[in-house]
Amino acid sequence: MDYSNNFKTALKEIIGIDEPKGSRSPKENITLTANQGVKNLNLMEERTGEKKNTDFLRKEPAPIQSESSVISVDTKIIGKIVSNGHIYMNGEVEGDIKASGNIIINGMVKGNLNGINIELKTGSITGDITAAGSITIENGTEITGSLDADTVTIDGKLNGDINSKGETVLKKN
Repeated sequence: MDYSNNFKTALKEIIGIDEPKGSRSPKENITLTANQGVKNLNLMEERTGEKKNTDFLRKEPAPIQSESSVISVDTKIIGKIVSNGHIYMNGEVEGDIKASGNIIINGMVKGNLNGINIELKTGSITGDITAAGSITIENGTEITGSLDADTVTIDGKLNGDINSKGETVLKKN
C-alpha cells in the first residue's frame, strides 16, 4: 500500500495543498508550519465555504513539565545553569545556579545559588545563597558567602552573613 498517496490526498483535502505530479519523490518529506497550515485552511474555507476545525493548529505548544536535572560527580560545568525544576548537583560548577525548584549540592560551586529550598550536603560553595524557603548546610560543607532565606540550618562551616526571616539553627560540629 502506498501511504504517501494517502498522505498527499489528506493534505489536499484537509489543508488544501496540491502539488504537480512528479514534483518530488514519494519518500521526500513535506514540511508545513502551523501558520502555513492555518493560511491554507483559511483559503480553502473561502473557496468551499466549508469550515474546518483548526484549533489544533492555532494552539501554542504545551509547556514543558518541570523535572529534575542531575549533574553527575564526574561532570564540570563552566557557565550559568537555569532550571524550571529541581537540581541535584554532584559535580563541579563554575557559574551561578538558579532553579525554580529545590537545589541539592554534593560538590563544588563557584557562583551564586538561587532556588526554593537549598540543601548543601558536602563540598564547598563560594558565592551567595538565596532561597525562598530554607537553606540547610550539613556537616562537611564549607561556605564562603552570604545566606538569605526564610529559615537557615547550619551544621557546616560558614564565612559570611546570615539573613533569615525566620528561625536560624546553628548546630555544633
